[in-house]
Amino acid sequence: MRQPEISIVVPVYCAALHLRETLDALAAQRFHDFEVILVDDGSTDSSPQIIDSYCGEDSRFRALHIPNGGEYHARQAGIREAVGRYIAFCDSDDLYLPDMLEKMYDQAEKTGADVTVCGFQREDMDSGKIYSREMCGFEARSVGFPELWDILPLINPSLWNKLFRSEILHHAVRLAAPPRVAEDVMVSASVYPFVNRMAFVPEVLYRYRVHPGSIISGITPAETARVRESMLITRDFILNGKDSKETREYIDSIAFIHLGLSLVIRLTQGGEPMLRTVRDARAFLDASFPGYRKAGKGLLWNLNHHMLQFRILLGRWFFCAHMMVPFLLVYHFVTLKLKREIKW
Repeated sequence: MRQPEISIVVPVYCAALHLRETLDALAAQRFHDFEVILVDDGSTDSSPQIIDSYCGEDSRFRALHIPNGGEYHARQAGIREAVGRYIAFCDSDDLYLPDMLEKMYDQAEKTGADVTVCGFQREDMDSGKIYSREMCGFEARSVGFPELWDILPLINPSLWNKLFRSEILHHAVRLAAPPRVAEDVMVSASVYPFVNRMAFVPEVLYRYRVHPGSIISGITPAETARVRESMLITRDFILNGKDSKETREYIDSIAFIHLGLSLVIRLTQGGEPMLRTVRDARAFLDASFPGYRKAGKGLLWNLNHHMLQFRILLGRWFFCAHMMVPFLLVYHFVTLKLKREIKW
């Protein structure tokens, strides 16, 4: 088997409606030295037939049909099959811009980065209306430690707007029982502290498509327990390989962002009582990630660094000042009025 420069892993589950468009965008890349590993995660629609059709027409596409096990296990199966020097990801209803691989690969090769990050836009699936453009505020350069510690909490945890040097991903945390949500947080969070350099391509190269009228899905308290357990496993994994003051501050920041903000928003959006949910999150963070109250940068640092971490600082202030309930009321009201998710 030939070794392509890039392996693209695409987890697929009942995605027939938009899958062809996604695969057409991959086939149309200006950069040609890649393979696409299509991981059919036990789909019950016509997705398997579409996958096999593309694999028969283009030798760069490979099919992997597995029993349904969720997105995390589908991605892990794809990573194990990948033979490229780099690994990228794509969701089965999103789109690569034609020059995404070309620009990401060029930047990775030029800088020697282990992870290269590009900008993306969130857009309406049907109308194409753009909700936001994200990860476009960084300079087109690479960053190493110690400067990288200040940037890591700002990097979106999704895997699909990044190009990973393959050996980095093969050393990510392994979860036997991954959560339904935030599984990508555990993978990216466990990888970032061990990179040599991270590079940026600050322009939109990935189109993340949102179904019309959708808001972030709810999550049950039972699922919350699994997310928290996975975060604890990820924390121990990271500290086992790189225990330092900076590492602990980074972990506490990530835990607060995803357990104190994102998870609380999802739970209350699903109907869980706000006050009890916030108290429960605070109790867990106090017990397991007590450094979250001081993790991250303060106001003076933000004033001197273009307010880079200001949203994290503001969120932590609301949380620690017992002002999360008013924040959530405003957040949910605006979200419902706009009929879409607002990224905090």
